[in-house]
Amino acid sequence: MERSGRSRIEAKILSPDGQWITFSTADGVVWLLDVKSSEKTALLPCDETSIQALAFSPDSSLLAFGDGNGIIRIYDVRTRTKIKELHDPEWVLILRFDGPNFLLAEGNYGLSIWDLTSSKRLALIPESRCDSPTNCSREIYDHFALSPSRKVVALAGRYISGIVVRNLSGVISARIPALEETSSFTFRPGRASNLFVADEQGDISNWEATTGKLLSKFPAHLHRYVRLAFLPGSDNRLLAFDATSAQVWDVDHAKLLQTWKPAKDGHFLSPNGKWMSYSETERVDIPHVFGDDILKNLRYKTSAQMVAP
Repeated sequence: MERSGRSRIEAKILSPDGQWITFSTADGVVWLLDVKSSEKTALLPCDETSIQALAFSPDSSLLAFGDGNGIIRIYDVRTRTKIKELHDPEWVLILRFDGPNFLLAEGNYGLSIWDLTSSKRLALIPESRCDSPTNCSREIYDHFALSPSRKVVALAGRYISGIVVRNLSGVISARIPALEETSSFTFRPGRASNLFVADEQGDISNWEATTGKLLSKFPAHLHRYVRLAFLPGSDNRLLAFDATSAQVWDVDHAKLLQTWKPAKDGHFLSPNGKWMSYSETERVDIPHVFGDDILKNLRYKTSAQMVAP
């Protein structure tokens, strides 16, 4: 069991730049820790519900966390001050930034898509639907991705067959065949709605997400549940990775470009040392082993080192 002071640690994450760790404890406190200085700040001294959803923005400047009452708080990491507060219907379980200005929130209610610039909810896609009192269906969105056009969202998870693509009104635009509860899909940056999927055969397929049309496919012989992510700054170099391997593919020419070397604990490092894969968080970031070590060993720190009791 993980403990910090007198209270169990509920959730913890490392910022993309490796400079910050945030974690929540069972007594409702949310902490921000500076990895280099070990300075710690209680951002939220107490919350009446458990906080499990934590997310940093891609540039590590913003921190979002959501609680059991559906309240999502956005903090400026540099100043440690709250700059926004959003409200969803129920318990927030997953938060994910899409670029610096969009936030996706999943919970018992379904999936919300927020525009942080205007603080407006662009979509609320409920997990339960009833066409009639006797005809109801449920979908739990464990995995999701917003298209670069911000017009459709790809969803997978429990009670969903393959990948379902919905517009922001919740209407289905396409169903894409894939493994049940798959997390092996990602949109191509800079394209309106090209969705890349690692399919049941371990091949890579490219779909037009708004129509469900298969555009291309090539054999890659991947594990069926790899993570997919385009390398930062690239729209044709696709990294397929899990805890045992990491490969970079040129999706325009169906060519294997690189096989990354294992670094530690299921992480893989690019040949130039610029990027590292993190399969447990589905991320590709700059290497920050020091921060990772602190995050991993957070349970072993004393209350005096980490959190004032």
